[in-house]
Amino acid sequence: MITVQPVTRNNWVAVASLELLPEQAGLVAPNVGSLAAARFDATYQPRAILNDGVPVGFSMRCTDDEDQNTGIHWLFRFMLGAGHQGKGHGKAGLALVLEQIWAAGASSIRTMHKPKSAVAARPYAGAGFHMTGMLDDGDVELLLHPARRGRQR
Repeated sequence: MITVQPVTRNNWVAVASLELLPEQAGLVAPNVGSLAAARFDATYQPRAILNDGVPVGFSMRCTDDEDQNTGIHWLFRFMLGAGHQGKGHGKAGLALVLEQIWAAGASSIRTMHKPKSAVAARPYAGAGFHMTGMLDDGDVELLLHPARRGRQR
């Protein structure tokens, strides 16, 4: 069963060790760097995506850093380890991560991905995200409004 839990002292090494497929290299920042960043920014919330208690993926979210009172939340890391892709874990994990963000009081959820990452575009579109433009770093920016919540395909 897929669950999403905080990264802990007991699972952080396994989460940090998760890697993408070779052809996906560079599409998501390494988990170890994200975990280090979370130690220095209290708004970052790293989560392990678990399959029967075993880490299979990683996500990290935060509130909008430009205005903490907007209710906008960012899902700025989401990945599934190479050996765990294609099994439905990503779709299930993404749905659970989004539900946690809504439960935290989000008014909307933003995310992003590299333009060449069709593997990221599909699950976000399936969850109801739509493209809003490009970020300064060249990433595609996506937005999910509450009205589109739960539109998993």
